[in-house]
Amino acid sequence: MLLRVLEWRVELDADALPDEPSLPNLGADGVVIDVAEIAGESHVLSLVPVRQPDGSSAWLFSRETVAAVRPIHDANERRWLEERVPEWMKRRTGTGLALWQWLGLVALALVAYGAARAVGAAVIGLVVRLLKPRNEQAADMVGAVRRPLRLLLAAFAFEVGVGYLLLPATAERVVERGANILYIAAGAWAVIALVRVGTLAWEKVLPEDTGGLHRGLRTRLTMMRRIVTVLVGIVAVGLALLQFEVVRSVGLSLLASAGILGVLVGFAAQRTLGGIIAGIEMSITQPIRIGDMVEFEKGDLGVVEHIYFTYVVVRLRDDRRQIVPVTRVMAAPFINWTRSGLDVLVRVELLVDHAAPIDQMRAAFLGFCKEAKLWDKRIARVDVVETTDRAARLVGIASVRAATDAYDLACHLRERWLVFVQQLEGGKYLV
Repeated sequence: MLLRVLEWRVELDADALPDEPSLPNLGADGVVIDVAEIAGESHVLSLVPVRQPDGSSAWLFSRETVAAVRPIHDANERRWLEERVPEWMKRRTGTGLALWQWLGLVALALVAYGAARAVGAAVIGLVVRLLKPRNEQAADMVGAVRRPLRLLLAAFAFEVGVGYLLLPATAERVVERGANILYIAAGAWAVIALVRVGTLAWEKVLPEDTGGLHRGLRTRLTMMRRIVTVLVGIVAVGLALLQFEVVRSVGLSLLASAGILGVLVGFAAQRTLGGIIAGIEMSITQPIRIGDMVEFEKGDLGVVEHIYFTYVVVRLRDDRRQIVPVTRVMAAPFINWTRSGLDVLVRVELLVDHAAPIDQMRAAFLGFCKEAKLWDKRIARVDVVETTDRAARLVGIASVRAATDAYDLACHLRERWLVFVQQLEGGKYLV
């Protein structure tokens, strides 16, 4: 290495050195033959006279020179690119970089991306093909990290190749911090992708519209996916900001005033934070789950379609979407028709005259239930729940296997029952 360094940097004429150097006349560094500036540090190549056992003196390389050989060698070994660049491209621009360095950065970014894309596709494709016949879920999870791996490889290739552009120390620090940020982003991206694919694969194997256990698990998986995404994003942003000295120094001041800042932020964002906390609480206690049939307003019956941190989306019977804040779900009463299961009872009311033949109307209602395909053959009855000075209130109750079919069964039974009363002795029992 020393020989190559001397060939690169030094024109040393050994005959010009005195055979008997005058030791008192030399400085501490002896004879300095070269000074190399690398990454903001000075590395000195020097010769010092050393007294031999026979009393004579000899020129030897100093300890500092021996220590400087490797960094100078490594730095100059990368100069092969600069040596092949035309002189007009070596002129410095206003930014401190030469034209060839700017062009090299652009070309290196394209080459790094292309190489990362090719290597990532080859590696991930091979692993996926090997895993897919044995474990499709594992193959999907490996495929999910394709893009994060591509970003990681591109950042690594760019950081390795940029050393050959001989950038100034300031530019090298910028590249290093940028690469670190990309590494953090790739790691966070990979974690989020793995959690997303894993939870979605779990959801796919759960039966649709079954007992509350599966709907509850599906809700927990959805909330876990969103919570992990938010937490990983916050951690990634924090780690990225720590790459900058300004942020780290400011962080010490922020810690000193964390109490006051926490109070101010908590007061300003109490509704938002309250909604997020309520969303986490709802994912644990689960008063509603994805797929539940709920009723927040009288007559507005719908199915829970999505559950987010701060609101719930309910699909109503007419395909409208009702947006309900989670704070209302946790604070205000509502009806969950499928809390303990999907099977529910439908209720059909009818007002008739006091002289109406109750037994005949009860038999008719039971006959309509037996004809209905949606009735699950568990419960069917008619009760007289109220009488007034003008009429009697009859309530027909029938069971249905799926809550999503309750509305259709209720409409069918109500229509058939009303037509029957209209045709019974000319409809004289209707009120």
